[in-house]
Amino acid sequence: MEKLRLFQLALLAMVCLPLSAQERVYSNFLHEGKTWRLQQVVAYATSEVTVTVAGDIFAGGKSCKQLVCDDGGEKTLFAVMGEEGEKVYEYEGGKFVPVYDFGLKEGDTLRCTDDTIVVTATDTVEYNGKKFRRLLLHKTNGYTTDCLADDFYEYWVEGIGSEYAPNRPYNFATPGNRYRLLTVDDNGEMLMDAEGRQKLFPPVLTGIRPATQPDRHAGEETFDLSGRKIHQPQPHQPYIRGGKKYVGR
Repeated sequence: MEKLRLFQLALLAMVCLPLSAQERVYSNFLHEGKTWRLQQVVAYATSEVTVTVAGDIFAGGKSCKQLVCDDGGEKTLFAVMGEEGEKVYEYEGGKFVPVYDFGLKEGDTLRCTDDTIVVTATDTVEYNGKKFRRLLLHKTNGYTTDCLADDFYEYWVEGIGSEYAPNRPYNFATPGNRYRLLTVDDNGEMLMDAEGRQKLFPPVLTGIRPATQPDRHAGEETFDLSGRKIHQPQPHQPYIRGGKKYVGR
């Protein structure tokens, strides 16, 4: 009888959890077999490659995952990466370098050399029956550095990463290979195809601006990034009005 009562209490506690606590299930980034298909640009020559999580490797005293690149003819080591909680890092040059932190919340900041990056907004996007937590990032200093170009706005999507490569969280300003994410497949399950890319990484990122000046389109209809009509933009939330993209103050 005592065991039955304890079981009933545990079940009641689960039912009484806030909805957000029940729904928030982290999607692992480095799932064995996950494959990113990328467009690669090297010296103006374009090609397609795939990068796959392919086995364990020990690096820097930690168990990591090796990511293997297949260019259609030869397979090479693309990166050595690890994951702890909701943080993803890369082992490079004998040390661990932060790549993503999917646990960040709105208002949190992070650094990339001399750049300060702010999480402007977070939301959840549903595509193909799956829910993806998404972070909108904004670089605050208004000049180009060795790390990031000026007027920086980008998304991180939990379980997928950035719109570049799995170990490229930003569109770096420094020279080198350029990547553009095309699709993401997890052991035969298509997480993101061309249509999904448009939804998860909408093209408004390069045009969003803080609404610091009087809005000439104040009388026009306002929409969120998914095209839904809204009455009043929320603080720090991106929105579209008069064909322009803004971030609410």
